[in-house]
Amino acid sequence: MRIPEKAWADYVERLSRLNERAGQLMAQYIERHGTGDAAALADYAHALVVKYGEGSAELACQMYDAMAKAAGAAVAPAAPAEPAGYGEVARMVEATRHSPPLLRGGVSRLVKRAGADTTLKNAQRDGAEFAWVPHGDTCPFCLMLASRGWRRAGKKTLQGGHARHIHANCDCEYAIRFNSNTNVAGYDPEKYLAQYNAANGDINAMRRAQYAQNKEKINAQKRAAYAARKARSGPVDVLEEYLRTAKPGQGSIAYDKNYNRSKHTEEIKTAQWLHDHLGGDIELLQETGGLFEKTPDFLWRGKGWELKTTTTEKSADSALRSALKQIYENPGGAILDYGDRDVDLKAVLDVVKRRLLRQEQCNADILIIQREELKAALRYKK
Repeated sequence: MRIPEKAWADYVERLSRLNERAGQLMAQYIERHGTGDAAALADYAHALVVKYGEGSAELACQMYDAMAKAAGAAVAPAAPAEPAGYGEVARMVEATRHSPPLLRGGVSRLVKRAGADTTLKNAQRDGAEFAWVPHGDTCPFCLMLASRGWRRAGKKTLQGGHARHIHANCDCEYAIRFNSNTNVAGYDPEKYLAQYNAANGDINAMRRAQYAQNKEKINAQKRAAYAARKARSGPVDVLEEYLRTAKPGQGSIAYDKNYNRSKHTEEIKTAQWLHDHLGGDIELLQETGGLFEKTPDFLWRGKGWELKTTTTEKSADSALRSALKQIYENPGGAILDYGDRDVDLKAVLDVVKRRLLRQEQCNADILIIQREELKAALRYKK
């Protein structure tokens, strides 16, 4: 029996969509919430790993059962493997949370592993053979694994109860068979072994040869990725998010010790507006008075925020530059309040975007208020 190339590709692509989607959702969460709250990150990452890992395991069960039926193998229905537990996910998050791409990849890898675990654990139970089948642009390490051909699943197949060598950004998958007459179309372990032997078993040499062969394609992909990152690097409109997540009247307003209310009427007014319209705990802060000390006007939802009452479109530049310095240690954002002044909102936004792009480092939300109404909200990370 020969598994058609299209049928195998469809199976691989369905699995790939699951682990890619989980990684995308993790990346979107980080974009919205950052990586400061390790517990919240672990909770969300674990929820993704469970949801999409269960989907990956179910697909692997379906393929396993289909192969058993086609081969006439008298085996029990495939049992799905358990996705990674909370502890393992939390450790992965703690190890990678300061590098969002690695954290995203960690989530994708654990989702992918659930499918691989399912295939191998059932093969181990039934004494089936397995093979690592390359798909797409295959790395030299995966080619080396694929060169080992079909092997019977045994006690050493799994390590610590899990499939080995599973990594993100990889579409290679395990195939199983119940007799030697079964194969996957296009799977050629002898060809992969010849490539491995030609490099004298040196995977790094294979990597260098692969790069030389695909240099133009790889560089074109890098240029496209850079252009895409650059296009995404501008400020993001998050007004709808602020309005959707608003909890008017919830939370409390507190004052720092020795806070001088008579000198901070505008800050107090803005804090009350935030509480009434968006909600959340707010603490108004007293300046330390130190020459080089930077203190934001208040903490809102645990982050530093600075208020700037602004008069013209152009004045947004200097106001924002000053505000970003004040919140540098614990950046939440800056509020530009135009009061009842008539200004061109589009022109204000253009000034704000140019200022953000010029900042050497900036992770902040910018809220623009006019006539006590939230007119715009931008988020920028650099």
